[in-house]
Amino acid sequence: MNVLYDHQIWLMQRFGGISRYFIELMKNSGGLFNYSVTGVYSSNEYLKDMGLHKDFPVSFNFKGRRRILKRLNEGESVKQMNGDSVDILHPTYFSPYFNTSKKVVLTVYDMIYELFPEMMCDGEMINMRKETVHKADKIIAISECTKKDLLRIYPDISPEKVEVTYLGNSFPVSENSRKENYILFTGN
Repeated sequence: MNVLYDHQIWLMQRFGGISRYFIELMKNSGGLFNYSVTGVYSSNEYLKDMGLHKDFPVSFNFKGRRRILKRLNEGESVKQMNGDSVDILHPTYFSPYFNTSKKVVLTVYDMIYELFPEMMCDGEMINMRKETVHKADKIIAISECTKKDLLRIYPDISPEKVEVTYLGNSFPVSENSRKENYILFTGN
């Protein structure tokens, strides 16, 4: 089975949770599937660490650079996803740019934009996610709460289409790091 991870998140994040999630999927695939990546023109450090990055020929920033990178990477994504070597497309974010006969798997992390639209002020994101979620053949929700929210917001999506798969990590745990009294801070 050959999975294609597209360009979207690599352009959005130099570092970050979502791009790390996809890197972890690739690193820990354990031979269960082959993968390829588009969007190698990016500043994502995780892609660099895996040797999956190419420097854009022009090193300085200029107006329109991001748009050019998006177009180059999107074109490469479309070309690869419609090739014979891809069985599954796993978009790394929610742009519905793709039109493919391949199976599409999408990961949904939360429904914050839909639950709090007055605070997020991004109707475009809501519309993009709605279209992408409906294009997906299978949806991975990272928690039962995300699955419940997704199915409540989009009642036309079959519950059988959504699987809950919790996020993991690959950070090493040392015996010295275990303390009896501690505070765990997960905010910013």
